[in-house]
Amino acid sequence: MNHEPLVIEKLVVGGLGLAHRADGMVVLLPGVIPAEKVRIRTVKKKTSFHQAEPDEIVEASPHRRQPPCPYFGRCGGCHLQHIAASYQDVVKKDIFCDQFRRSGLLFACEQSRYLAAPQPLGYRQRIRLHVREGRFGFFGRRSHELLAIDACLLARPEINAVLAELNKASGWRDVAEQVNELEVHADPADSSCLLIMRFRRKPRPADRKSLQGLLDHANNIKAVIVRSDEGAVYFSLPEGPIYLHYQLSLAGTGQLLDMVLEAGGFCQVNAAQNQAMVDQLLAWLAPLPRGRVLDLFCGMGNFSIPLAATGMQVIGMDQQRAAIRAARRNRQDNGLACEFRRSAALQGLEELVAAGERFDYVILDPPRSGFKGGSALLAALRPTTIVYVSCDQATLLRDLQTICGQGYRITAITLVDQFCQTCHLEAMVLLTAS
Repeated sequence: MNHEPLVIEKLVVGGLGLAHRADGMVVLLPGVIPAEKVRIRTVKKKTSFHQAEPDEIVEASPHRRQPPCPYFGRCGGCHLQHIAASYQDVVKKDIFCDQFRRSGLLFACEQSRYLAAPQPLGYRQRIRLHVREGRFGFFGRRSHELLAIDACLLARPEINAVLAELNKASGWRDVAEQVNELEVHADPADSSCLLIMRFRRKPRPADRKSLQGLLDHANNIKAVIVRSDEGAVYFSLPEGPIYLHYQLSLAGTGQLLDMVLEAGGFCQVNAAQNQAMVDQLLAWLAPLPRGRVLDLFCGMGNFSIPLAATGMQVIGMDQQRAAIRAARRNRQDNGLACEFRRSAALQGLEELVAAGERFDYVILDPPRSGFKGGSALLAALRPTTIVYVSCDQATLLRDLQTICGQGYRITAITLVDQFCQTCHLEAMVLLTAS
C-alpha cells in the first residue's frame, strides 16, 4: 500500500480515476471521485501507468454515496454507483469533453446539451447474462469469472421477476447446464419477457420439452428462442416470428407510432431515452425543408419511421434481415411510404453514388466499430446535413475527423445518458456542409 494519499484529478474513459504519484507516474483506479484523497494499493505496473485499487478514502467527496447494488465493486457492469446520480451527469460529460478536446475537432464541447435519464435504475429493457454450471450472472470486474446474481437493479422489474422465476423453475434447471448465454428482453406492450438462450450443443427433444414446460407454467415469459453459440436459430417456442412491441410519439402532434422489433434484433436498452433521441433528431431536422433522407444502419426504422411521418422521403438501409423485415412491417402498420433496403452500409453507399443519387440529409447510427472508410462516399451524396449517433466515443471522434475533412462542420452535440450508473453515453452530433 502507498501510504501517502493521492488526489484524484479527474475520471477518464472506463470511469477510472486518474492521479499522479510524486514521481510523476500516472495511476488509474476504480471507485473514486474527482478531488478525493485516496490511499492506494498498486495491483499492476505498466510502462506508462499503474493500475491500482483504493485502500482508504482519506477525504471523501460530498458526492459519494452508498452504492444501491450489493454486487457493485465485484460486478463488471456498473462503474459509477458510488456517485450521486446528479453528479454522475457532471463527470460523464467531463469525460466526453476531455476526449473531445484532445481530438482537435472544432466545437465548444462544454456547450453540448446533456439529457439526463429520468429513471436511474430499473430502465434496461434487455440484459445479457453469462451462464456457467447452471447459474446466470455477469463477469466480475477485470475478470472472466462469473458473478452469479439474483437480480440486476438496472433491469426493468419484469425482467427481475423472470430471473426469480427461473431460479425456481424445473424447466430452466433441466437445460441450464447446456446454456452458455441468456438474454432477457422485456416487451413494453404487456410487461411480458422473451428469453434467448445460446446452447453449447445442439438441443435434444428432451430440452425442447423442458422449455415448453417452462413456457407453459411461467407467468410472464411469452417466448423462448434457442440458438447455437454462433447465433443460428435451432427453434423458437411458439414457432414462427416473434415480435416485441413499443410506441414512439411525435413531439407536439399527439401522434403515436406503433413499432415492432423482431426478436433478437437491435433496440436501445433505455426506452425513455430512445424517445428523447427521436425528439432531438426531429427538433434538428423539423425546421429544415422536406427532402430526401438516407438512414444508414436503420434497424427496424427507429429514426426512419418518425422522419417519414413528418413528410421526409426516407430510404433506410441495414444488413440484418430481421431488422429490414420489422422496418417494412412498421412502414405498413403506420401507413407510410418510406423504402427499406437490405444492404451493408458501405456497399449501399457505393451503389447510390454509382447511380448518381443525391440526399439532403443522412443519418448514421453505426455499431461500436463506427463507419470507417465511408466519409468520402457520404460527401459524394452531397447532403447538407449529417446526424451521427454513436455509443462509442473513440470511433465517433475518428469518424468525425474524416467527415469534417470532407467539408462539414459540427454545429451541435447532444449527449444522452442511455446507460445510467455506467461511464457510457450516447452522443448525437449535427454536422452541416460548410
